[in-house]
Amino acid sequence: MNWFRLTCKVLTLVLVLDTKAMANSGLYGSYLIRVRPVKVPMAPGSTDTPTQRLRKSSERSLSGLHSYLSREMGASETITTNGPGSSISKKVSSYQSFWMAPVAKISCRHDFLDELRNHPDVLEIVPDEPVYLSVPVVEPVSEDVRLPVLHAGNGYGKGRGIRIGVIDSGIVAHPVFGNRIRAYRDFTSKPLEAMTDTAGHGTFVASLVAGGEYQGKSLSFAPEADLIVARALETVAAGGTSGEVSERVLAFASRILEAMQWILDPDDNPSTPDHPHIMINSWGFTDRMPIAMTFFDDAILAWKDAGIIVLFAAGNEGRNGADTIRYPGSSSEVLTIGSVNHVHQVSRFSSLGGASQQKPDFVYYGENRDGLGRFSGRMELGKMSGTSMATPLVGGLIALMLEKEPGLSQDKIYARLQTGALDLGTPGWDSVYGHGMVQTTGLISQKSDTEGTHLVSELSVCLEKSVAEDDCEAIRSQITRYIADMAEAGLWIKIQKFQGEFTLHPRAHADLKLKQSIRQVFNFYSSQDSSGAAVSVYRSLYSH
Repeated sequence: MNWFRLTCKVLTLVLVLDTKAMANSGLYGSYLIRVRPVKVPMAPGSTDTPTQRLRKSSERSLSGLHSYLSREMGASETITTNGPGSSISKKVSSYQSFWMAPVAKISCRHDFLDELRNHPDVLEIVPDEPVYLSVPVVEPVSEDVRLPVLHAGNGYGKGRGIRIGVIDSGIVAHPVFGNRIRAYRDFTSKPLEAMTDTAGHGTFVASLVAGGEYQGKSLSFAPEADLIVARALETVAAGGTSGEVSERVLAFASRILEAMQWILDPDDNPSTPDHPHIMINSWGFTDRMPIAMTFFDDAILAWKDAGIIVLFAAGNEGRNGADTIRYPGSSSEVLTIGSVNHVHQVSRFSSLGGASQQKPDFVYYGENRDGLGRFSGRMELGKMSGTSMATPLVGGLIALMLEKEPGLSQDKIYARLQTGALDLGTPGWDSVYGHGMVQTTGLISQKSDTEGTHLVSELSVCLEKSVAEDDCEAIRSQITRYIADMAEAGLWIKIQKFQGEFTLHPRAHADLKLKQSIRQVFNFYSSQDSSGAAVSVYRSLYSH
């Protein structure tokens, strides 16, 4: 991995081995084992939940390996060490099975691996490898952008009833979350009962996806959504120069898998569907094709089979060029979000796709975001930049879609985001912006019982005078995009360079007049045209 030297605080993830066996003269290692899956047929009339089916299937798949390892854990033998003499050592120090997928974690002697690979049920054995956090930029790097204000009259709610999961560095109890942290579990090497976040990154992400208003700032689109948080990444001081404070975050791949499994059933009762509707992730591997990839493919598919919408930050290695989106962000099974600045230019840090991966999927504002995090050793309001800031904001918008239309699949959500996206860069999908920037218009259906009905965000502009006929089409296109962009961002704007009066005609309905050098702020409201289709209309709130 390339380590960034920043003049700001950075977070980086590495692995730490915490088993006693690993410290035993290097004789032992920690590994993940994948076995042949055994499908359990669904009985006629079965009411099993997806979690119950997973548990039954994995239990049957792992039964042979479990019996074998149980015997080996009780066996010891004398081995010759590098030094003088010999020692008595167990082949297997510890063993843990998963039910999310037919996977087990084992701590065993290295010389036991060949024997283990010959077991008829074993498909794959890999070392328990590192997982890393996307490096967030703490110092402001651009002008900030206020979140668009979404009105209930437009069909937008506040995320009530939607559960959003976060696997990160933890979270702290804070008024910005109210009593909406529904479940929390610590998977670090020294787990704590109390909600904890020594890095501050997880709390910041949670505040952007479901934080309430704080100190006069609206932090998220879904301030009434519930949170389910797994702390799987932990920080430890790692030194650094006088201009750089470096903190490393410790995690095993197996710890992430444990957290992913818990997310599927937080109350450990498979008959109750209490898993998140949406998952926000900012972690990944150093390689695009990690050795544990198939293990995580299975885990992500288990999430999707349960109906969870899976989002990953693209990563913050864009300065290194193309093909810098790391797995699982590079997976076709997830929605991958990059970052743009206040003028819709790709953020310099936002990781890029390339010839080998059609990623990212979309981009959103990820620079200079306001959120609750750890700054100067205290948990307070501050600013961060990164794709892990853009991702939870998109997750909040998806929460509003699910609130209005429960049961929307990831494919349908993707299609709606793609239809309404503001195309940036090369026309169509590209490896910098994906399908473009997510828009808040057109996401919420105005007729929940009608498939595919949603707000129309296409706009046209009529320039009524003082415009040469030959220039009209070019100016029309330029102003249309300008108005849509600034209304989406909720920015103050100044119309210049053109004389006369501009009249906005969305579907020939509800004119909006913009005069030269008048600063205006815009918001959304909805209306119906003569055909009964919902149209998106901009309204001038005030001017001066």
